[in-house]
Amino acid sequence: MSKYALIFLLVLVVVSVLAEAHRGYIHRRVWPQRRPGRRGLGDCTPELALEFINFMRNFRYPEFKVGVDNRPAFEFSINFGGKNSNWWDGPNVCETTTSDEPEESEEEEVALDEKEDHHYMYSVSESCDVTQTVYKCVRSKRADGVETTTTVSKKCCDGFSRKPSDFGCPNEINLQSLQETANTLGLQQFLETANSVDLTDQLTAGNFTVFAPTNDAFNEFGNVLPASTGINLDMGSVLVVSESMIEELTSKVSRVMLGHLSTDILPTSSMQDEQLIDTLSPVDSKIRINFYENTGTRVMMANCQRVTSSDNLATNGVIHVVDQVLTPVTMTIIDIISKDPNLSYLKTALGRTALSSLLREEGQFTIYAPTDAAFRKLESGVLNRLLNQTSCLKKVLKNHILPNVICSGAVQGRSRTKTLLNSHLYLTRDEDDKIFVQDHQVVASDIMATNGVIHLVDQVLFLDRAKDVLDIASDQVPELMDLVVRAGLEGDLRNGEGITLFAPTTAALAKVDPETMNSLMDNTSALRDVLAYHVTSGVHSAKTFYNDQRLDSFYEDNQIRINKYMEMRHGSVGLAQCVPIISSSARICNGIVHYVNKVLTPPSGSAMQVLLSDPRFSKFVELLRQTNMEQIIDEDDPLTVLALPNEAFADLPRGIKDILRKNDTSQIEKLIQSNIIRGTLCCHAITNWFYTGRYVRPLAGSLLTLRSMYGTSSIGRATITECDLTATNGVIQVVDGFAARTQNRWNFNFWDFF
Repeated sequence: MSKYALIFLLVLVVVSVLAEAHRGYIHRRVWPQRRPGRRGLGDCTPELALEFINFMRNFRYPEFKVGVDNRPAFEFSINFGGKNSNWWDGPNVCETTTSDEPEESEEEEVALDEKEDHHYMYSVSESCDVTQTVYKCVRSKRADGVETTTTVSKKCCDGFSRKPSDFGCPNEINLQSLQETANTLGLQQFLETANSVDLTDQLTAGNFTVFAPTNDAFNEFGNVLPASTGINLDMGSVLVVSESMIEELTSKVSRVMLGHLSTDILPTSSMQDEQLIDTLSPVDSKIRINFYENTGTRVMMANCQRVTSSDNLATNGVIHVVDQVLTPVTMTIIDIISKDPNLSYLKTALGRTALSSLLREEGQFTIYAPTDAAFRKLESGVLNRLLNQTSCLKKVLKNHILPNVICSGAVQGRSRTKTLLNSHLYLTRDEDDKIFVQDHQVVASDIMATNGVIHLVDQVLFLDRAKDVLDIASDQVPELMDLVVRAGLEGDLRNGEGITLFAPTTAALAKVDPETMNSLMDNTSALRDVLAYHVTSGVHSAKTFYNDQRLDSFYEDNQIRINKYMEMRHGSVGLAQCVPIISSSARICNGIVHYVNKVLTPPSGSAMQVLLSDPRFSKFVELLRQTNMEQIIDEDDPLTVLALPNEAFADLPRGIKDILRKNDTSQIEKLIQSNIIRGTLCCHAITNWFYTGRYVRPLAGSLLTLRSMYGTSSIGRATITECDLTATNGVIQVVDGFAARTQNRWNFNFWDFF
């Protein structure tokens, strides 16, 4: 074979691979009128475009055979999605098409030549799902704002089947009647029970979908007789009962059996998750279908009972075998809870939160219902808070409810799902086949309701969500409880609604000077003020923080300033009064807790007021007054002031000393403005930024470089000697000099060369 032929074949292979890559999902947009200056399909319609795509799918190149005397040494074919790769294009495959056509508009039609002159855009999308037994494509077309959905399904025709490697459905099935098929499947108990309530003729004459329990399922089914009859099936081989009892028994068995039959012929290919199937039950009982994917295996449930064998076709219907008898489902979740004497606490709780109305509506819910014994295990304080604080109780209960049906049979190993509050709920099945939710055992499962399923648990879940901010904080910082009680704030933190607590850690409390701590313990009013400054109104999670956000604290009119900075390793980091927030609790009963590694100190005033009150900065204050910067530092917000203490002036470079000695006001103003930065710049932000490539702009002068090495931080040429003197309008950093460079050539900083 020549090299040109090989190149040609290689090109065909590449094109075929590209075509295959686009077969699963197709999305094309075409315009009926070609726009000037744009490339497209001209006047093609969406249907024509799809016909072209289908042609490319089915186009097949001839087979190439290379060998002696044209006998094939090897052979291959190249195609664009040819028929050999699509089992649904083979023989004995039946296609059904359903279309969701939009309703015709009642508006008066307008002639085409009277319509506004503009381009109409069509969009066509097609999404296909392929299994070993069903090929389903949903095609959506939007034209001039109107969307039409067409569903095309292909499956084996009745009387034919296929294996995973088959092209089409080549295997013919000799179909039998439903009775004969049930007998072949070994469902003798089902047939005998059907005959005992005179259902045999109906199964023979009609077309049905049958959910047939196994023989073992009938043997295990012990609730056929109502308790009021007093009939005991274990009384011996001879049972004598009255005719009324026989009629009652026959009536109940008949209701149960009719609840397994549907007049719609429904193979699994036509079912979908959370589908409700109407049955012949006289009590209007339905069968809920659920599908789950477990370790690559698809599991089908009918009323949370496993379907062990599906799609057993018969001449007059189809049989799906289930491993339990399906009892009639007639009550909602709230109806079942209301009538169960062991769920009285839960009934009361749901009623107080108005969740009872939700669980009475149509839907597909799962509730992990704590029993009365589970509620009695709670501490009296927690139980009282749950039952008396509606908002707290509602959050706890919503974390017991899932927005979809999760059957116990769907749990294999360890998995997780989400509650109504979007919290993760962890489900586990252990080696002994026991099921646990959040490590608490499920004591009863799969209690079916018309709008979902109930599982009983022996503990109240997400109990932390039932605690208040003080409970959560004291669990992590036991010392904090004593301080709060001493300050008389316990009632405020327990009974308050919607609060945020910035709780100092144990290490943070240990850093407080012993003399200061003793003073606070003796002065409960001052202690109360300090602790009240750590509490804000409103629930503020870490995700909602933003830079220079200010939160109103419980201490008079003081606010807590929040700052957020980016770290190279941890993403954004939140600071409260320039103190790092090291962790946060989940959203709990009456708020949220953030843990800080230092006790927060209320600012004594604006940056100018802080400087005026501290005699260490008297010389720096004189320069501020001389340059008329007082008002800016007193009023502007937010600001970072790089303040020089008095002793720093003795070590200033000679060039700056000359400026100060000459009393050059214009030059002094430039120096002062170089030490004032718009925005709040905390020390933690400097130490955690990568020291190269980060700059800040002062009020005047060139950009200042931020550096941090070996525990020393600097801004421009000024080294920080004391961090984070907070003010109401920003922060003060104590530095050893002015940040701006001077023009004196004999004074330089080593780092200026980098």
